[in-house]
Amino acid sequence: MLDIFANECLCDNVLSFELWLNFKGLSKNTIKGYVSDLNQSFSFFNKLFEKKVSLQDIVDCSVHDWRQFLSSYEKKSIKTQDRLVATLRKWSEFNKKNNIEFSFGKLNISFNNSDTFQVNFNQEQIEKFLSYHDKAVTWQELRNKALVYLLYLTGVRINEALSLKWSDIFAQYIRIEGKGSKIRYVPIFQFLHIMLDEYKKNINLYEYVFINDSNKKWDASCVARYFRNVGVKINVFTITPHTLRHACATHLLKEGCNLRTIQALLGHANLEITKKYINYNHDDLKKIYNNIMK
Repeated sequence: MLDIFANECLCDNVLSFELWLNFKGLSKNTIKGYVSDLNQSFSFFNKLFEKKVSLQDIVDCSVHDWRQFLSSYEKKSIKTQDRLVATLRKWSEFNKKNNIEFSFGKLNISFNNSDTFQVNFNQEQIEKFLSYHDKAVTWQELRNKALVYLLYLTGVRINEALSLKWSDIFAQYIRIEGKGSKIRYVPIFQFLHIMLDEYKKNINLYEYVFINDSNKKWDASCVARYFRNVGVKINVFTITPHTLRHACATHLLKEGCNLRTIQALLGHANLEITKKYINYNHDDLKKIYNNIMK
């Protein structure tokens, strides 16, 4: 069960955590669930940092890193989400006794709150991040530019974008295979089409649109690392692929697009999920939401 751990320090920490939970009288199934959630988080960071993480690596994870991890749980059941919240809080409580603290403590990790993942961004930050890519020359730079604008202008998930094939791109829309293999068609602007065409002219065509230096499908963890590197260069540390999805939903709403349309564009199963994506004044959003639900 603990073979994914990088070193004895992290292994010992989790084993001690299990003993502590047992001492506090938690059931075996609850303890098993907590450890499973920790395994999931370590596996996520193993992939994100492309190595087997240590306890110190987890301590060093930024709020930005934890936000990415929490976002990976949004497709899961409410029961699973609630257990993750409980796991992180219990693990934090346990480690504080040893003066070990994690940056996720700075986040609101309540999935069921409408302000759950209130992503910290503003229009200026988004524009700064996008404009960084405007002088793209090499094929990699053209790829990066096309991807970030695609994410912002369509609101597609990063894995949906990376799964996009050239055969999925049409004159006025793109074909997206979303959660549960559900197909949706997302309209695209002409200038995004131009960006994709410019990128296309500078590469040897393969099945997938966004490829790495080995001409294989680009990986989400590599994209996440790229976003962090850009953030360091331009001093904007809150922008992730998922942030651009939130920004797309928020800015569509501010421009007058209704929530039902945004729900369809994002591929959400219900409107409650869409509501959580809007980085908007809570009172204003409540009025908009209530009007739509009448």
